[in-house]
Amino acid sequence: MYEILKWVLLGLFGITALLLGIAALPFWSKETPAEAADTIERFLRGEVSDAEWDDFTCIRPKDAVVHAAKQRVCEIEEGHSCSVSPTYLDESGQVALREVAASLRAHSG
Repeated sequence: MYEILKWVLLGLFGITALLLGIAALPFWSKETPAEAADTIERFLRGEVSDAEWDDFTCIRPKDAVVHAAKQRVCEIEEGHSCSVSPTYLDESGQVALREVAASLRAHSG
């Protein structure tokens, strides 16, 4: 009886370790500059959910241009936050985001 319990617990431990290992793998988005620009523009229009925006800002892209743009977006959010929805950015922050989107458009075409 204890032998069976030992193997069941060992199996559960192994499955748990495997799942934790998979969860620790880096996930990369395959977002193109045009797709990133679309997301920023939709965000500025209030058409992006909180979850989608969190994914946009938190999931690291493979594309170096998109990665640099996302870093800039995070800097803009930190430096230009306010309490007005939907973007919670002041006017200069919204202008800066539009500039990031325009820069991404320049890289996509």
